[in-house]
Amino acid sequence: MKEPITKVKRNYGIDMLRLVAMFFVVICHVLGHGGVMKNATGYNYSVSSLLQIVAYCAVNCYAIISGYVGYKEEDNYHYTKYLKFWIPVFFYSVGITIIFYVINSGSVGIKEIIWAFFPVTTYEYWYVNAYTALFFLIPWINRLIQNITEKELNRLIFVLFMFFSVYLTFSTWFADTFTLGGGYDFAWLIILYIAGAWIKKNKINEKWRVSFWITMITICIAATWLWETFAPVAKRLFVSYISVTIVLMAVGMVAIFSRLQLSSRMIS
Repeated sequence: MKEPITKVKRNYGIDMLRLVAMFFVVICHVLGHGGVMKNATGYNYSVSSLLQIVAYCAVNCYAIISGYVGYKEEDNYHYTKYLKFWIPVFFYSVGITIIFYVINSGSVGIKEIIWAFFPVTTYEYWYVNAYTALFFLIPWINRLIQNITEKELNRLIFVLFMFFSVYLTFSTWFADTFTLGGGYDFAWLIILYIAGAWIKKNKINEKWRVSFWITMITICIAATWLWETFAPVAKRLFVSYISVTIVLMAVGMVAIFSRLQLSSRMIS
């Protein structure tokens, strides 16, 4: 006799973190691509730098959330779900290109129009490319995590963290040692997916109080900002997706928000 299928309760705390991370991404783009950091000096630069550091964990949060939500004990993964991800990307890629062509046809050529129909084949949307590679590996990553013990998973996370975050944070001062491109790579998303699955399987978010995670995040922000402000060399050393402090901030954010008791009305 089959056991009844239990409906998984939606974690609205994680949904809230998605909204916060989206806001953080906007902040990073305004400060970076918008030229705020480039033109700011003195006090304005210090404040802008602090805001950027606080928001920089957003992309890592999304990747860790993918692991936290995507890891399941049962094998019910369907590749057809990729269409739900790809169709909006295709719509925005083509739609934005057409809008630019209508407003200013000189800014868009035939090459750009053709590229718009193949958003995953170019590097215009790096996260889409990286997540696409991750998406088709998720069932195999889940199976790997299902078949190892909690202790083994802890060891795996330790190795991944030490080699691909701690070591790379400092080694990238000299060279991109493992060619992760500062985290703009599908391999980094795989590592963060495993981190999210680790939080879920080993209940890492429940092992320490919320105050612990808040303290950890605060220390990481302060340490990164102080280095960014006062270090005589390698000022951007800790402002990177693979940075030790940025990774710990993202883990802390997922741990905190996953424990929030929210209803759908609170985030609608």
